[in-house]
Amino acid sequence: MPATGSLEAIRARSGWVLVLAIVQIVVGVLAIGSPYVATLASAVVLGWLLLFSGVVHVVESFQVRAWSGFLLHLLGAILYVVAGLLVITRPMAGALTLTLILAAFLLVEGVSRMILAFQVRDHVPGWPMMLLGGLLGGLLGLLIWMQWPSSAIWAIGLMLGVNLLFSGTTLLMLALAARQTASA
Repeated sequence: MPATGSLEAIRARSGWVLVLAIVQIVVGVLAIGSPYVATLASAVVLGWLLLFSGVVHVVESFQVRAWSGFLLHLLGAILYVVAGLLVITRPMAGALTLTLILAAFLLVEGVSRMILAFQVRDHVPGWPMMLLGGLLGGLLGLLIWMQWPSSAIWAIGLMLGVNLLFSGTTLLMLALAARQTASA
């Protein structure tokens, strides 16, 4: 019954959920079609977020000047501002760095998931899927790392596009299911 209640909540706003789903699907397809542009756009957005966050932290630092950690807090805030400005003014360099971090994350997370799958194989019936997920994630990380720096051109934008496409498709299915339960 909880699923029906959730669908009712979605049904009340199904028009907006459908619009969001379609926007996510379209943006996802565009990102997959042009991963370089999506990668650069992601880097620039991250740069602006870092810059904004850094400025807020600088202002906040001066609000707590009496705090013993003021200087370290201010230095951290300045680092945010500098990092944000660097990524905004040099988005490809930011994308290179982000891609390398993404590759390392996927590789480590994939290996960790494979180890966990073997550790729980006697207790979790779905452990082969966990193992497969870890293997695929680790291989993707290794692929990105081995092709770095050229992978910076496609990796982040492509992964963002795939994520948006699946997220939009999921929202679309939820909205349509919610509308069907209303008419049933």
